[in-house]
Formats: sequence, C-alpha cells, structure tokens
Amino acid sequence: MITTGTSAGLIAVAIVAMVGPGWRTVWAAVGLASAAAALLNLRWTPRVAPVSRGGINRVPWRPLLLPAAYSVGYHLATTLFFTYAAETLRRGGLPPQSGSALYAAIGVVGLVGLLTGRWSEAIGAQRVAASCLGLLAVSLAILALAGDTWAAALAAAVIFAPGYLGGAAVIAIWTSSLAPERSIEVMTSVLTVGALAAVVGPTVVGGLVGSFELATVLLGLAVLTAAGSAALVARRA
Repeated sequence: MITTGTSAGLIAVAIVAMVGPGWRTVWAAVGLASAAAALLNLRWTPRVAPVSRGGINRVPWRPLLLPAAYSVGYHLATTLFFTYAAETLRRGGLPPQSGSALYAAIGVVGLVGLLTGRWSEAIGAQRVAASCLGLLAVSLAILALAGDTWAAALAAAVIFAPGYLGGAAVIAIWTSSLAPERSIEVMTSVLTVGALAAVVGPTVVGGLVGSFELATVLLGLAVLTAAGSAALVARRA
C-alpha cells in the first residue's frame, strides 16, 4: 500500500504540470511536498530502541542476490522509461501536455499495485517480480517502436503502470519472506543497489544515445529486461 502511494503522487504531478506555467512549478511543488513529508515523518514516526543483535540470526545474503539483481533491472527500466517517455512524445510532435497525461495514466492504472500482496500469495513473490519485469520490457519495446504516437505511448503507459507499482511493492514482500527477522535492513540494502543502478543507468544510456538512435537503445534495454524476466521464471525459488 505504501509503495502504491506513488500513484497519487504521479496524478498530483500531472495535475500541477497541466495547470501550472511549466515543469519548474512541478519541481518546486514536489520539493515542498517532500520537505513537508520529511517533517511529518520526524514528528509522527515512533522512536524505538535499537534492536539487539545477539538474538538475531545472520542474514542469509546468498539468497538475496536474486532480489538484488531484480532491483537493478527494475530500477534501470523504470528510470529510463520516465526519462525518455515524454521525449518520445515530443519527437512525435505531440503537445507538451501529453507527457503530463501519460504520467496521470500511469498513476491511475498503477493503483492495481494494491493487489501485489494477493498476487504474491497466489503465485509467489519471485514470479510476481518476473511478471513485473516482463511488463516493463513490453512497455519499453512499445515506446521504442511507436512511442512517438499518442495511442502507442498510452498503451505503453498502461502496460508500464502495474509493472512499475507492483514491481516496487514486491521488493518488500520478497525480501521480508527471505529474511523476516531483518526485513528492513535487507529491503534497504536491495533498494540501495537498485538506486545506484537508477543513477548510473541514465548516464550510460545517455552516452549510448549519442552514438545510436534512442529507439535502438530502448529496444535493447527491453530485450535485456525480458531476459531478466525469463531468468527469474526459470530460476527455482
């Protein structure tokens, strides 16, 4: 539920972008909202004593390599989709408001992420993660092949949304099932690995775009993401 709250944020960002004078207004609004959220967390988050390490087993790090690898692929794919989705629309000659509408569509459809827990109970967190990577791969492929048209971009957003929101939620579910006594520490480590990929990835892809067509780069990333999805399906939990 917490990770799916991003849906509301995307819808709010889209609304501000549509009614405001430009994206600088969005950045200012998000900055102020983030500062307010930080203050509320400092105010409302309960203070608890540090947990004693003596009675807690060591974290089995080897089984967590798979969620960490998933986190890298997930964060790389989602970051690059958001980085280049609006750009593909702009290259297609669509108005600037189309990017805002795209984010709003992702926010609305992404509410299905609230069902991630049920999906994980039904087929297992690892298969949910594989499904999310598959959806991200399809959305990137559509963006690469026909993202400069509004219909294709909207289809890519609709497919991307459950992979994006569900893919974030499944990280918490998956890691907590592997290390229930150290779930927060393990989840944070896995997310940190993914966050590093989200920082490095756009830099590398930006360099590639200088030598290759954007569509070619996005399609290559889609293929790699699909391969990661297939590997998760094939790998025994």
